[in-house]
Amino acid sequence: KVVDVISCLTAMECSVDVFDPRADQGETRSHYGIELMTELPQQADYDCVVGLVPHAEITALKPSRLAGLLRDGGVVADIKAIWRGKEFPSGVTYWGL
Repeated sequence: KVVDVISCLTAMECSVDVFDPRADQGETRSHYGIELMTELPQQADYDCVVGLVPHAEITALKPSRLAGLLRDGGVVADIKAIWRGKEFPSGVTYWGL
């Protein structure tokens, strides 16, 4: 389903970076045409961070770390309830299922 979400976002002309420390880079590239980031940047200017897999490396990301990846007014879209109940800094919108 992660590939479906990525496909939908790119079809809507969104620029998508993908981070999954457990996915095989070669397999992801050859089967799906998706290049994985090898690590998250310390700071970025994303409009949205989407949580799609509840791997320990992802669930361990603190709200302040996620906020550092977002532009002012950015959104954390938490599809798997990874960060539900966490307190996010001012200026970050949390949306979860």
